[in-house]
Amino acid sequence: MDETFRCLKGGRHALWLLDRKGYAGELRCTECGRTVTCRKCGGRPRWHFEAANGDCQSCGEINAWPEVCPSCRSRLLEIRNPGLESTCRRAQELFGSNATVSLLPEYAKLGKRARNSIFARGGESVSIFIGTRALISLCRTLDVGLVGWLDADIESWKPDFGAKAEGYRIVWSSCWIGNNADTRKIVIQSRKPKTGWQIALEAGFSYFWTRELSERRNLGLPPTCFLLEISLKGEFLPKIKSALEGEGFEVLSGPPGNESLQVKVNGFEKIRRVLAPFFAVNFNRQEYPRLSLDFE
Repeated sequence: MDETFRCLKGGRHALWLLDRKGYAGELRCTECGRTVTCRKCGGRPRWHFEAANGDCQSCGEINAWPEVCPSCRSRLLEIRNPGLESTCRRAQELFGSNATVSLLPEYAKLGKRARNSIFARGGESVSIFIGTRALISLCRTLDVGLVGWLDADIESWKPDFGAKAEGYRIVWSSCWIGNNADTRKIVIQSRKPKTGWQIALEAGFSYFWTRELSERRNLGLPPTCFLLEISLKGEFLPKIKSALEGEGFEVLSGPPGNESLQVKVNGFEKIRRVLAPFFAVNFNRQEYPRLSLDFE
């Protein structure tokens, strides 16, 4: 908060970045301790205050914001893992009299005209821009004096082997990208400061990648092998999994919310043979499996 005040007082813009859209990532009952889950699949919805609902990140079901806990009927529900919407409300309470507070959760999808409007607004008064990592590109056109990474640990919690590298890369780039980067402040909010990948922000790029590649080598992950993701809706994905495991492949679950699985491969002839029946003309009249290859 102090760094934001100093940034605005100096006539520069501030970015608050959080890769968690919506109002909250979790609703929890303070009586029984249970998390409110999706009524359809049991997944965890992303809750929106204004719309009074939550969209499930696993199946897409829209759940009404509950008035009582579905488990114990208590009315004592609290939000956990605040999202961009609640962060924006807090910023308006603290800084609304000193700066313009703009919530831009879908900045990456904005067209040229909408972006130009933001740039023009930035030239008129100091602002706090709140959004996801996509807002980093504002540093190229506006004088950004502060980049605040909120709950930065989520960059390494995502269920993807490359999450740590991506989190490190994007935070590292915010240190130098755009105008007046030498005088820009970078603040990282973390539950475990100066641990894990955050150590490398001070130790340097080579330090991070030496350890990251060593860990991937030990786990047998790219770039020491290929990681093939197979996506397919419906009943056939379990059959593909069974066929692959029957041939000795190590099969991993795909990202949450996706009907997919991942397979470690060192060559392609054997897996081509296993998957060939699922690409036959008479296999599935609706769609064929979709393959994507990761080798970085």
